[in-house]
Amino acid sequence: MTHYANGFTVYRETQPPLWMSNGAETFYVGGPNASTDAAGTDYDNPVSRISKATVDRVRTSAGSANGLGDFVYVNVGNYAENVRIVDRDYCRVIGAGIGLCTIKPGDTASTQNTDATGQSQAISVPNESTTIANVAFIIGSRGVVLAGFTVIGTGGTTGANVGVYIGDGGRISSANSWGASQANVYGMFMDGEGGVSGGWGFVFDGFGPGVNVHDNWVTRYRSGGLLINDGGSRMTIGYKFEHNYIIACRGYGVRRSDGYGGGHGALIDNYIMDEGGNVMTNGMLLGTIGSGFGDLVAANHIGTSNTPISVSDAQDRISGNFTSTAGSAAVTYVSMA
Repeated sequence: MTHYANGFTVYRETQPPLWMSNGAETFYVGGPNASTDAAGTDYDNPVSRISKATVDRVRTSAGSANGLGDFVYVNVGNYAENVRIVDRDYCRVIGAGIGLCTIKPGDTASTQNTDATGQSQAISVPNESTTIANVAFIIGSRGVVLAGFTVIGTGGTTGANVGVYIGDGGRISSANSWGASQANVYGMFMDGEGGVSGGWGFVFDGFGPGVNVHDNWVTRYRSGGLLINDGGSRMTIGYKFEHNYIIACRGYGVRRSDGYGGGHGALIDNYIMDEGGNVMTNGMLLGTIGSGFGDLVAANHIGTSNTPISVSDAQDRISGNFTSTAGSAAVTYVSMA
């Protein structure tokens, strides 16, 4: 019998409450008995691919209870695939834990640019010269919980990659207009392995309020730790990015694209650092605001020899951030209005 106790206890995600019981199911992935043909609803007969569990089970119609609140528990192992969580409102995808459950979206054995149904995973995002083809997790649903995975990027010369994308999907296909909101992503270790042609740990790309990304480790993504855009059809509104550790990401710890139409986000108490030859252009680069509102940037600790925070718009609220240039240099207050 496969044991999934770690997914229940460490990440504190319980079974669906009674009001979700109509149509909600629990799926099990991985382990010695796993099979690509298994339904995955029996822990003694798990399915072998995460994407099969997250794609095959969808809501039958808008507003239907079918599929709401599903759980997907992923056993110890390495998974060479791209995972799409779309039309799976309030789905929880829980890995066995950092260092135990690893996603390799750029592995040669993976599906590369498609998920289990052959749908494209490639993303065209601002500030990148090429399409990002390798994305570990795509979230395009309300209330998704994602936790307990290590993500290993493409590295070397094999191209750009993204750890977690949350958005409306308009940059994947103009036909998409997903309603992502209220996602909760935590307990992730994401290593881009220094790929030479770009890539980001997180991409925020058009969603409703309530997205909470916290307590994650992001390292060695060539372009940066977090990219914030407006999506193809939606603005990015009301997120919280808190208690994350971003180290050795070239380019930027956090970058918000120019012409931002969203707002009311919060970048709070993050730790952002250079390491060795991986020196950021800016710890945070906050582009201009178009029709949107400013974001709150507070209590962040930034270790870089370059500009810690670059702000382009007076609508942002910048308060209580600190920086240190190198070595034993004094920690100083980032003085901004």
